[in-house]
Amino acid sequence: MEASSPIPQSWSNAALGQLFADTSVAQWVELPWICVMGETSSGKSTVLSQLSGIELPTDHTLTTKIPTLIQLRHDFVCQARIQLIPWNHHSRKHNYQHSDNREEQHHHKVTLAQEQWHEIPLQIRHVQGLVTEKGDATIRSDWWVSVAIQGPHVSHPFTLVDLPGLIQNSPEHPDIPQQVQALWKSIQHERSILLAVHPSTSDFHNAAVWASSSSDFIIIPVLTKPDLIDPGAESAVVNLLTGQHPLPLKGFHLIKGRGQAALDQSIEQALQEEERFFQQQEPWRSITDTTCLGTIHLREKLSRMQLDLWRKTLPSIVNEIRRKRVEASRVMEQFQPIQDRRWYFQEQSQSLLAKLQASIQGRSLYSAGARLHQACTKYADSICQGSLYTVRSVVEGAHVLVTTPRGVVPGGVVHIDKQFCCVDFIHEDDSSSEALFDRVGISIQDHKVEVDDVWLEGSKVYIAREGGVCDSLKKIPFHCVRTDPSWLKEKIAETRADELACFLNVDIFKGVVADFVEADWRPPCDKLLQITEDVARKAVSESIHNTLDERYPLLQSLLERHCRAIVRSLMEHAQEQVDMHLAAEKQPYTLDLLLLENIAEARHRSLRRELEIAFRLDQEGGVYDTQAIQAIMDDVFERQKQKTFEDHTAE
Repeated sequence: MEASSPIPQSWSNAALGQLFADTSVAQWVELPWICVMGETSSGKSTVLSQLSGIELPTDHTLTTKIPTLIQLRHDFVCQARIQLIPWNHHSRKHNYQHSDNREEQHHHKVTLAQEQWHEIPLQIRHVQGLVTEKGDATIRSDWWVSVAIQGPHVSHPFTLVDLPGLIQNSPEHPDIPQQVQALWKSIQHERSILLAVHPSTSDFHNAAVWASSSSDFIIIPVLTKPDLIDPGAESAVVNLLTGQHPLPLKGFHLIKGRGQAALDQSIEQALQEEERFFQQQEPWRSITDTTCLGTIHLREKLSRMQLDLWRKTLPSIVNEIRRKRVEASRVMEQFQPIQDRRWYFQEQSQSLLAKLQASIQGRSLYSAGARLHQACTKYADSICQGSLYTVRSVVEGAHVLVTTPRGVVPGGVVHIDKQFCCVDFIHEDDSSSEALFDRVGISIQDHKVEVDDVWLEGSKVYIAREGGVCDSLKKIPFHCVRTDPSWLKEKIAETRADELACFLNVDIFKGVVADFVEADWRPPCDKLLQITEDVARKAVSESIHNTLDERYPLLQSLLERHCRAIVRSLMEHAQEQVDMHLAAEKQPYTLDLLLLENIAEARHRSLRRELEIAFRLDQEGGVYDTQAIQAIMDDVFERQKQKTFEDHTAE
């Protein structure tokens, strides 16, 4: 790439940030930072939490002592790493060569899975406490807290810096603003953006954050707590947002945080509430340019500014990469000959391969094989519990038809036993049907149950109703119950052909099967593929970190990049195979002899069942004269005649 080559206009900030992360450029080149500065209780922590999407400590005593670096990265594996790092101000780099042995005891590193992310604030508190003493407000700029967040939910690859909070007009700590300003000047860079946070409820003209943030670099003044502004005082904030003010700062932005009373809200809920607030409350809803309101617009604004910074500074980034490459080449010349380095590379590659195989085969501490086995078991269970697998099975919750001597009664299965099932009514007309209930309206005595609860008491099965009563459910033999096919009627009516309409339409059959496959099989397949990819990526990451020496981060990056590319290629091929198999399953083999026999049997199954029950053949039977037989058969066939074509086809 030439130094003057621009970044393509079609590239997004997220795509470029992902490229830099995947190629490990961020480890060696100073990429744009977004530094956040503000007075204590200004809402600075809320701004950081809503920008990053993670919970941060809100106790002001914890944010006045030690800076926090928050790095966000899009990745298929969800993970958070919190560590304490020594800092070299001159290069904005981690100082891994820290020489003070007394401080080595403070090194701390912890990795959290996604289900442990609620511990992030506690871990940050713990790490800050390792290098600060209670009651000491001195800012420690030689140690930083590093919080690295990665996951598929990260849409903006920001690098955020939480600068210690300013304490304005504090006789106990008069030098805090100067300490923070000195810290900001030590890390500011041509690729840095400063968010100067100030509450909307305080004086704008004498804000310490404005004075501390004055520099030649990009500054976005961020106002917070619009919901706490005194009635009638909102006009001053509106003037700031619309540029009608005497302050030298421009581009003000307004954010509404959760506040102390709503900290039980999730960040996603807080963002939705913030959006509703600005859309419904005056005077904010009347502001024409809504891009100055809300966290979502601030994220988009920062993404655009970050991308512009990258475009503007790309030549210097390329030159910096080239310079460091030359320096690295000089350092490499001092090491072993090329043959030894190749031998080391082959040795590490084989060791990595062995660890990957052990993980996949379930012979390591992190067993990818075990996780895959669990995922496949859940996949098989979800397929077996799907509608296509149980389309003719009487399961709890299914809509069924109960066949009686007087016809069929629709209902829903609420209880299943080995020999019988219990069915509750669906239509109010059947709420006291003898086909479904032995007795209705029974008073409940000393029984704490909720409406529709089902329980056994002796040999009886009861279901609770409103008003402190219950009904006794009839125990219905399975041969009197079949699944209700009425859900097919609309599909049959939509695809009904005009040629040979009395026969089963093959298009209907194909459509039903295709819908079942897509609705029942596609989601479990996609979930299994996602879990497989997550497992493979984590197995690669764990194996690399357990195999390679941390002294060779470039080798780690190279192997991890190649392994990720292979995993991506394998998963794309797996996705193609799954799509191909699902497409094949959507085309049923209609010449199957068993299928033809089942269809032929289904044509008269319901009629046979009704006749058997009408003549009580399912019980001990009885003796009928000719007239009785004729009457019963006429009654059954009359009900059959009343069924529509869709009813017969669905059966």
